[in-house]
Amino acid sequence: MKAKKVLAMLMASAMIMGTSVTAFAAGTTPNASDSTLVSVSNVETGATVTAYQIVDALYNENGFVKYVSVMDDNESALVQNALKPTSAEAGAIAKRINNDELDSLETVVMTESNGTYSAQLEAGYWLVLVRTNGETSTNIYNPMLVSSYYSVSGSGSENTLTAGSVDADDEWNLVGDNAWAKSSEIPFEKTTETETADIGDEVKYKITTVVPEYGPEYTTVTFNIKDSFTGLTLNPESLKVKVGDQEIKPGQDTYQVTGNTSESTTFTVSFASTYILENGGKNVEITYSAIMTGDAVNEDAHTNDAELTYTNNPGNSTMGKKDEQKVYTFDIDGDVTGNILKKVQQGTTEDQKVALKDAEFTLYTDPTCTTQYVNTTHIKGKATAKSSEDGKLYITGLAAGTYYLKETKAPQGFSINDTVYKIEIEASIVEEELKSWSIKVTDTVTGTDVTNNFVVSNGEAQTSGGGVTEIMNTKLSSLPSTGGIGTTIFTIGGCAIMVTAAGLYFATRKKTEK
Repeated sequence: MKAKKVLAMLMASAMIMGTSVTAFAAGTTPNASDSTLVSVSNVETGATVTAYQIVDALYNENGFVKYVSVMDDNESALVQNALKPTSAEAGAIAKRINNDELDSLETVVMTESNGTYSAQLEAGYWLVLVRTNGETSTNIYNPMLVSSYYSVSGSGSENTLTAGSVDADDEWNLVGDNAWAKSSEIPFEKTTETETADIGDEVKYKITTVVPEYGPEYTTVTFNIKDSFTGLTLNPESLKVKVGDQEIKPGQDTYQVTGNTSESTTFTVSFASTYILENGGKNVEITYSAIMTGDAVNEDAHTNDAELTYTNNPGNSTMGKKDEQKVYTFDIDGDVTGNILKKVQQGTTEDQKVALKDAEFTLYTDPTCTTQYVNTTHIKGKATAKSSEDGKLYITGLAAGTYYLKETKAPQGFSINDTVYKIEIEASIVEEELKSWSIKVTDTVTGTDVTNNFVVSNGEAQTSGGGVTEIMNTKLSSLPSTGGIGTTIFTIGGCAIMVTAAGLYFATRKKTEK
């Protein structure tokens, strides 16, 4: 197990890292009260760092004799070789400590100062465990071994002291090996390649993290990933879970999924404790897609919140990490965007224009207006928008991009305006936050354009310039009528003359033939 290798490396490095030395004058006999300052660095503020003595020093009247393993309550040695505790032994001891099975061990709580935890430790080996604040910490710490040992004449270590004792006649020091805590903060990230999308689009998401490398002191752990949507619904068939290089299927021995239905706006992947303990250090990748709905437009994003809950202390103390993704969609002539397009007709005076309702328009994705734009709100084969009483053309659910608008049915008594209007939507999104967007409308016949700009400030959109693009319709031509005989008499007279002329023509022709 990778965690064991890391622990073994820590044990080896504990003996060669920075040393804090307490010197004793020659003539002083080494005894059980001797101690030296030992420190542990790279531990977050607010943690509890505790040293447990697992190897003790044996003394006689002449001084230090040798190192011996501490015994448990059953008089069994905690380590087989007092000079070389193994990583497996350290892990097993940590597990027993966490299960409250070794209450008789000598215990010292280390004191924190400027990010370093220190304590006066007597001669021997000490197992150091870090316990974090489960509500605020995101780190997991491996057990550490530190030592406090005698050195003669400034050299040597416990390895050279087993053959003989250290007494008052030797020039000796008590040396403490400091440690650098090995911590792992679990990465957690949610990503999507989509910043803006059409309503009804399927947006793909990916969650990545790493399985913690739990030591043997952890017996039961939690590792759950939850995702919640706003303005989206899950495509349950798209959900895939990959650990390491292998896609895994749900089951009692791997993971369970709850809330994975097409109507769901949340789901949770809960991994089995034994599976997590057996797969420490492996990458986790969860992929899925969700459908955009029409619940949010413009500055109100379609949000997707992912949360990881995992054990970061033995005893099932858990911590959560979150990441959020936002996707945006836009509208035209809505509550925020206001008057951008307006259908009008000529009023009672030559310069006056008034709103015209019931004109139908279709939105296209190409300049030749052959491919209709559709989403779950705007249906294929039906008009995209119909002008309202005030002439507005409400179109919603648009991603940033270019569209083309054309009138496809005029109100009764009016002619169709054949002009194609090019609509360009651009958005500025920084770190998933919409900062601004613009809607530019261009008359493709005259080349004139109007750009409406919107800036998001404190979560609300504000207009910063632009205007209304008016789409004019004219009434169909008709013959004048005054209510009297009008032109009717001329019509009848003309017809009579034509009939008479035709009659004379045929009569004359008949005579000629005779």
